[in-house]
Order: sequence, then C-alpha cells, then structure tokens
Amino acid sequence: GENVQIKGEVLDEVIESNDYVRFELKTEKINKTECEEKVSLIYFKKPDDNFTVPETGDVIESLCTLSVPDGAMNTGGFSYASYLKTKKIYFNGVCDGKTLSVAGHNNHFIKDNVRKFRNKCLSFFDECFPQKEGAILKAYIVGDKNALSNDEAEIFSASGLSHVLAVSGMHVVIFISCLVSFLELIKVSKQKQRILSAIAVIFFVMFTGASTSSIRAASLSFIAI
Repeated sequence: GENVQIKGEVLDEVIESNDYVRFELKTEKINKTECEEKVSLIYFKKPDDNFTVPETGDVIESLCTLSVPDGAMNTGGFSYASYLKTKKIYFNGVCDGKTLSVAGHNNHFIKDNVRKFRNKCLSFFDECFPQKEGAILKAYIVGDKNALSNDEAEIFSASGLSHVLAVSGMHVVIFISCLVSFLELIKVSKQKQRILSAIAVIFFVMFTGASTSSIRAASLSFIAI
C-alpha cells in the first residue's frame, strides 16, 4: 500500500490496450535495497503523462504502489492470485507514469531477434489487412489478442471458438506438419527432422508469446518427437 521506488528488467510480452499497459518485472532494487522478486505491474494511461511503453529487456525505474493480488471473488471462481503464483509472482502494483523511465536495456540475442521478427509480422498484418481482419489474424497466427475488440472476442466466445485464438496444440501441430513436409521435400533424414522440429518448436513458442497453452502444447510435442 506504500509508494516504493522500483528498478528492474521487463520480462516477457508487454500487453498494451487503449487504457493501460501491463508487464512483468524482475526487480533489481526496491527503495535502493537489492531485491530479486517478480512483480506484475500496470500503468493506467493519462493524457498528460509523457509515457514510453517499455519493451522486453528494458531496465526501468518507477514509483509504484504494491499490493497482494486478490483471490477468487466467489467460491470456485477464478483466482488471479493463484494464477500469478503459477508464475512465481506474489505481488502486483500500479506504476506512476510520471516517474517511469527506461534506465537501460539488457541484451538477450535470441529473445530480442525473435521479438523483432514478431513485431515485423504484427506490422505486416496492420499494413496489409483491414483492422478487424488484421486483429483476428494476429491473434490466430501470432498469438497477440491485444488488437481484438471486446465485441469480437465476445463473438468468438459465444460461438465456442475462443480456442482458435489461443495458441495451443492445433497451432503447434500445423506448424510441425508444415515444417516436416518441407524437410521431407528437401530429403532431410528422419533423425535430423526430429532435431530440427524440436528446435523450431522452441522458437515458435517464443514467437507466439510463450503463453501457458503454447508451452503445454510444445512440451507434449517434445514427448511425441
């Protein structure tokens, strides 16, 4: 409940909407005391804030108000606190946009290049398709559902097709099938096919945002391979 000065590295995908920016942070310091802790942070956009959306790997500093995540509102319902615990996150917080600044960037060669390629693909959908179709393709192919409107998400939910927009087993199977077909076409041996498929699945999971469903599907595909 108190304001604390936080410094740390932005992890994984930064989620941005019209109203807020949400990201996970691995802290380096809290109030000048060295401290390694994963926290889930959110910034609510304000017109007067000169706010720069951080990227994965950025080291940021900001005043934040930390709290313990809420549990399930109803018995047996969704518990946000339990969900965060699966990611080893025990605190969430609200950033003060006026104090948030990028202090540096930690380079991660593979992750950075996969992220750049992912951003190019997202830009391609924005440039080549209307907003509605582009948003659906970004969710279906890249696993980015940020551009989907609430109405569009509700339509998929009501029709029982929400799973199409969640990168999972279906997407991994299609990806591996296309890759194996190509490797067979160029006469790659079965053993090399399995090795290359396993490596490619790792990059595919990173490319699609490393969601829980994609990690689960990738793990099962490893067992199958």
